[in-house]
Amino acid sequence: KLSGLLSQEKQDPPEIQAAHRSLEAISAAHHTTDILARQLFAASSAGGSQQLSGSESLAVLTYLVSIDSKKYLKPSSRSVRSVAESLGRPDPATGVVPATQAQLSDETLAVIVSQLGGPDVESADNAAASLVALAKTL
Repeated sequence: KLSGLLSQEKQDPPEIQAAHRSLEAISAAHHTTDILARQLFAASSAGGSQQLSGSESLAVLTYLVSIDSKKYLKPSSRSVRSVAESLGRPDPATGVVPATQAQLSDETLAVIVSQLGGPDVESADNAAASLVALAKTL
């Protein structure tokens, strides 16, 4: 629901703020960022998928970090790194290597690169590790 509000041309800040409060009430920051990071590299699906697209996930992550960087920046960078590194490993259940079904948008790449020179050392390190993992697998 939050991604839908963020992707609308006309944003209603009270609705977005209410959605954010609801999200905070039901989920810890690292759980939220883990779910969103998994969708960042998901291939676009045909039809009316209920899952967020990569661009919607990026928009939500960007919004969360922008409103509370102390709470969301490090968990976001950790989640993205974890997902990026997992793309090259076969899924134990299916044997499928996720990278074969993954996509990396220009926007997501730009955000990861922008973290390289950021003031937070851990986030910069996670961004560098994410880029190395993505370069190896995609």
